[in-house]
Order: sequence, then structure tokens, then C-alpha cells
Amino acid sequence: MVNKLIQPQEVEVWYIIPLIRKELALAMKKRKMPQNEIASLLGVTDSAISQYSNNKRAAGLKFDLAVQKRIDLSAEKIIEEESEVTSEIQNILKMPEMMKKICQLHKKYSNISRKCSICLK
Repeated sequence: MVNKLIQPQEVEVWYIIPLIRKELALAMKKRKMPQNEIASLLGVTDSAISQYSNNKRAAGLKFDLAVQKRIDLSAEKIIEEESEVTSEIQNILKMPEMMKKICQLHKKYSNISRKCSICLK
């Protein structure tokens, strides 16, 4: 339901960052990292990781293949202690494909013009 004007940054906070955390958690879990360690690294609860796994949190949205590959690479770098979670999330957010996703969701969830391109500038 679109009923208010929201800023692109709110789209990041409410939709994109939770989805990045979910995909990072699933990628780490696939690499056999314990759930409690994943939760600690991502700054969420164990139950949040469980909800990610059961598609009860950050559900209904998907990233394109390029973003998903970058998330998988980030998960590997975090596990191998080659990089920090915050740094990896920021790198993912800066991807051109991510800007397109933010723009798409901004148009979907806000009462802005369909011609708006502020997210891409």
C-alpha cells in the first residue's frame, strides 16, 4: 500500500539491509557456520537467523544474480576474516544493481512520480 512519501534511505533501512542480512546469513549457514555465530556477526538474534531460514523475515524480495554473487563473496570474506560485516554491507549497497533495486522499491512503496530517478543520481 502506497500512502506516504518515504525517502530512498528508508527503503534501504526497512527493506534492503534486512534482505542483505538475510542473504548473508543464508550464505554463511550454507558454509556450515553455527547460527549463534552468524547472529553475533550480523548483530541480530538467533531467532532472526531462524526466521531468515524459514522465510518469515525479509520475505518476498529477491536480488538479481550479480548482487547475490556479491553477497556470497562477502559471506566468504567475512567467514575467512578478510573483511568486516559493516564494510561488506556498505560495498553491496554501493553496487549499481542495488541502486536500481532501491529505485524500484522506492517507486513501489512511496507516492512519488513513476518518472522519478532520484535514487539513480
